[in-house]
Amino acid sequence: MVEDEEPVRDLLASWLDDAGYETYSAADGAEGMKELYRCQPDLVVVDILMPEMDGYEYCQRVREVCDASIIILSGLGTEEHKVRGLDLGADDFVVKPVGMDEFLARVAAHLRRASLSGPSSEVAGRY
Repeated sequence: MVEDEEPVRDLLASWLDDAGYETYSAADGAEGMKELYRCQPDLVVVDILMPEMDGYEYCQRVREVCDASIIILSGLGTEEHKVRGLDLGADDFVVKPVGMDEFLARVAAHLRRASLSGPSSEVAGRY
């Protein structure tokens, strides 16, 4: 999970932890890339507005090195923002605020789909 707002990051992590998922988090895109290489996650949740590297650039970089599912979770909810995120490699775009049940259902759906298509490709190289 890559989210610069600590309270949001903590809330999402608690939802995921309580649902039985193993979570890793980062406060910005640069730190998120380091975690991507270190942890090789099956799914990434990323905000758009962040310091160091925004969520759009992060999506592009993730797509260059792996095929993990990407969910953008953002307060920016215009059609333009959604289309841009999806065009840059995100698999889903969820507008904040989002309820716990919907969020966990989307996470489960993406992980279910990923497990049906086989394991994620290895992350190329090291950061």
